[in-house]
Amino acid sequence: MDSLRGQGGIQMLLTAEQEAGRIVSAARTAKLARMKQAKDEAEKEMEEYRSRLEEEYQTQISGTEQEAAAKRLEEETDGRIQNLKESSSNVSKEIVKMLIKYVIPLLEHDPQYSSLFLLLCYHFTLNSRVSSVMISSSFYHIILTIWHE
Repeated sequence: MDSLRGQGGIQMLLTAEQEAGRIVSAARTAKLARMKQAKDEAEKEMEEYRSRLEEEYQTQISGTEQEAAAKRLEEETDGRIQNLKESSSNVSKEIVKMLIKYVIPLLEHDPQYSSLFLLLCYHFTLNSRVSSVMISSSFYHIILTIWHE
């Protein structure tokens, strides 16, 4: 009977060992499942965070690009405006010189156009960047020419 008891005890120990193995195996499986779930959740959170940062970065870049484009456009426009002002100033001076060169001799021969010419010069002075000294000296010359006749 002792041998039956010994075999029953061994059998009991084997059964307990198998049961413990199943419990340990189930615990490992549960632990691996929890670890996989935690890893999946962490990857999902990382992906959401990465996308949020990427969106913020793209928004920041697009804002910077728009500001840079606006600044570049403003600089180009200012440069073109300055070029036009310089060109018009040079052209205006040339127009005054041309008027003096060709109109004064005409006025010397036919003074009836003098008032029209004075009005034209005055209007031109108001609408251009030609120095008023240049126009004034022209007026003075025209007036003297007309009065001397």
